Amino acid sequence: MKICRLLVLLFTVTFSATISAQVTFTEGFESLAYPPAGWSIYVPVPLGNYWIRQTSPTTNPAIAAHGGIAVSRFRSRNAAAGTKQYLVTRAIDLSYRGGLPARLEFWMYRDSLLPGNADSITVWVGRADTLNTNSVRLGAIARNRRLPVPDTQAVNAWYRFSYSIPDTFNGTETR
Repeated sequence: MKICRLLVLLFTVTFSATISAQVTFTEGFESLAYPPAGWSIYVPVPLGNYWIRQTSPTTNPAIAAHGGIAVSRFRSRNAAAGTKQYLVTRAIDLSYRGGLPARLEFWMYRDSLLPGNADSITVWVGRADTLNTNSVRLGAIARNRRLPVPDTQAVNAWYRFSYSIPDTFNGTETR
């Protein structure tokens, strides 16, 4: 299984409390620099990078970005089965949130153009820019909207995903 043909517009970290206090950090892929400053792409196999910045509209599927003009996309069409690559955010400072919960939110386009396609993305949080024993898996999303990972959807469209960041990540080096 290839890991994801991902179309992502925004990564948003939200800190909220019951009194509607909220601090939001939003980052997208609008700048021409790719990956954005502070982000990294890790290619653990010597096959080349499959992550790209793509402007709207994309083709196959033919969609516009969820907002803005660009998306981050994992072009897995020519990748070998089992290919894994990592798009890692820059460090995010969670130290000022106090006891407020933190969430990671982003949009992903899910379609059913290739019914047998089992591409997926797995979302991790950690203090290092690589996966290690301290990394925490937040969840997985299948590109194919008909696969129940984490759910199935009726139509090809953008869907918002949101994960709680564990309270153990409260410093300045969360990725």
